[in-house]
Amino acid sequence: ADMNVFLVCWGNGSAGLDFNQAVANTRVVAAQLRLLILNMNQLGARMEDIHMIGHSLGAHTSGVVGHRLQTESNLTIGRISGLDPAEPAYEFHHEMIRLDQGDAAYVDVIHTNGAPFIPNGGAGLFQPCGHVDFYVNGGKSQPDCPSLFSGITSFFSFKNGTQHW
Repeated sequence: ADMNVFLVCWGNGSAGLDFNQAVANTRVVAAQLRLLILNMNQLGARMEDIHMIGHSLGAHTSGVVGHRLQTESNLTIGRISGLDPAEPAYEFHHEMIRLDQGDAAYVDVIHTNGAPFIPNGGAGLFQPCGHVDFYVNGGKSQPDCPSLFSGITSFFSFKNGTQHW
């Protein structure tokens, strides 16, 4: 089958110590991705063939793209796969700005680091947000991956979501 793959490298917008700015930047990235998908659709791409895959903040960015395409253009993405959607700043936010099962025809989510941020250092969202949610090893932490607060950065566990794909 013919397919195209687009990788969005937005490290300049997501890196650094200002996590709140990175969260705000997800909406900027989502706006640009929405325009790309609209252009692709106008050139013949079928919405049901579009599959967005996002890790951490990228999972929520994908959700915002899907939500905005539906509400502003009456178009529905075929599938979104969320790999450990970020928990800090998202746990209790409105579905409009985070990944939710309403963002695509099918949303699947893999959770690997959903232990509470305080006191456990989990960085992934534990609550279900897809049509189907997979909780690898219970979804809270992964074997041999230290806690964020152990003095060693534990994004090994957080990034495991990409390895289970």
